[in-house]
Amino acid sequence: MVSSDGLVGAVICDGEYIVTSPNANTIYNPPLGGDRSLFLRTNLRFGDDDPLQWPQPWVPEYPHLPCISLVPRQTEPFPVMWMPDRHDFVEDRGILTGIGKLNPSRFFGLQLLCIPLRERAVQSKFSKELLVSQLIVTLENLLHRLEFISTNFRQMQLTVRETQRIFVELTALLDYYDYFRPVLLLNEPSTPTRKYPPTTVRVMGVFTTDLTVCDAFFRAGIPVWLVRPFSALSSMRVKALARVQTPGDLTPLDPATRPSHPTIYCGSGDHIDKYRAIARHVQHYLQYPNPFRSIRAETSIVPPPREESSKREARRQLYSPCRFLL
Repeated sequence: MVSSDGLVGAVICDGEYIVTSPNANTIYNPPLGGDRSLFLRTNLRFGDDDPLQWPQPWVPEYPHLPCISLVPRQTEPFPVMWMPDRHDFVEDRGILTGIGKLNPSRFFGLQLLCIPLRERAVQSKFSKELLVSQLIVTLENLLHRLEFISTNFRQMQLTVRETQRIFVELTALLDYYDYFRPVLLLNEPSTPTRKYPPTTVRVMGVFTTDLTVCDAFFRAGIPVWLVRPFSALSSMRVKALARVQTPGDLTPLDPATRPSHPTIYCGSGDHIDKYRAIARHVQHYLQYPNPFRSIRAETSIVPPPREESSKREARRQLYSPCRFLL
């Protein structure tokens, strides 16, 4: 079997496109559309636009996202991924009610998981990788917030969920550099620097319309789904048809409530700005509202009127240095 063949395949978009995979047994519904809306769902994730929950289209600027580990079955341990509930919230014994922190036992468990990850990330071989450094700093700041800053229950939940996000993404990024990068660079031998099992690894995988990208992920053992127009059917070899797995079957899609959260991105599902919006969302929990922009200046002095742009331009030309003296 070659990468353009399909172990399974399925027709989508009312027969306009076909999705096949050379190394996966399931066909997931790709996050199609140029007008997608990115917002938090009831589990405080971003539905099928969230790389922690659903395979995403190939974005070269974020090559590690397909390497994100799948959330294991309930019988398998994956202690970093859990949704905090009221039992995980310990209120402060202060004047304000409803303010507190993450249960210390839960926090120390999370912190304990982050220690070996940080030790792995600060190795000298990653010293020039800017995203690795950024994720380390963000992870440390989020842990600091959980340990020392009291918030309401919802803010604690959100901070835990974003700490989990950074943990999982940083792990995927290091795995990408350690195991998959030589293959995915396309111009190097198809042998990972550290040997993985010969079967397809349990990672999120990726959608693509590019045959070269599909072949690279196939050789790396990462699940890949090739999206092609129905008109290319005559050139395909597909072993079996499959039912399309929709996100509503596996992950919550209803908007988060109490409080509700705004849409943070509208646009294409394969655009880099979608992932930048998620990164800004994480940083939001490490910042306070900015009064330098949102508050009107308080002064009893009436300022003089602003100078007209035409006069300012004339003055600039009058006093500009003579170019023959430079």
